[in-house]
Amino acid sequence: MAGLRVTKSEYVAFLDVDDHIDTQMAEEAYNKFKKDSDIDALLYKFVYLTGDKKRLFNVGFNFPLDGLDVISKTIPSWEIYTNGFYKTAYALDAYFRIDFESPNSDEVAGRLIFEKCKKVDKLEASYYYVQYPFSHSKSPSKNHVKRLESAYWLRNYSRINWVGKVSHDSADAIFINELCSLCLKHKKSMPRDVGIEWYRVLFKYRKKALSFVMSAPLRYPVRFFKDYKNIRKLLYILAMPLIVKS
Repeated sequence: MAGLRVTKSEYVAFLDVDDHIDTQMAEEAYNKFKKDSDIDALLYKFVYLTGDKKRLFNVGFNFPLDGLDVISKTIPSWEIYTNGFYKTAYALDAYFRIDFESPNSDEVAGRLIFEKCKKVDKLEASYYYVQYPFSHSKSPSKNHVKRLESAYWLRNYSRINWVGKVSHDSADAIFINELCSLCLKHKKSMPRDVGIEWYRVLFKYRKKALSFVMSAPLRYPVRFFKDYKNIRKLLYILAMPLIVKS
């Protein structure tokens, strides 16, 4: 955020300290923006790098896309990775609207950036996301449960700002997926303070999930719980007291 606040550039990109990019990426982006002034953002190829193994994130869509199309294709699952070059003004606006701290607040901002984008195109250059299987960040911590706050915030934000543009049910799915995922990752071997925090937050958001699912019992089975996987997620929420204590 510090760099974003002081940059004088019209466009900005983010690079994690342990990741890397193709050397020609900035030049390719510059030429694209210069050639077409209507472009608001450029997405680059996203490559998972584990040791010497590379895996390309496959995007099955044709570019250019409208910004709201990009948002729709990241809800509830990431069908498009939103890493790329953006108009600095849009990035600043997105991050300043997020009023909470979370280890995945960038996932929320990565969607909000595209609200005002009218034309999003792609680059041929690649971003290499370095993965460490035994990274400390994968160990259970209090930060993990903050992801629920992000998901719940995005779920509520969509209802106010994306009416008729992005599916409410899909935004609900992000929240429910996160809730179920963290529930199933709860372990007896957690440090005591971490376990207490997980337990408190999981039950807080379980209550919220049940309230909005049960408030429209006829809508969700038809539109949201379309297959056995989604039904299973609801059962996870209902059975959470047993799962967490087991």
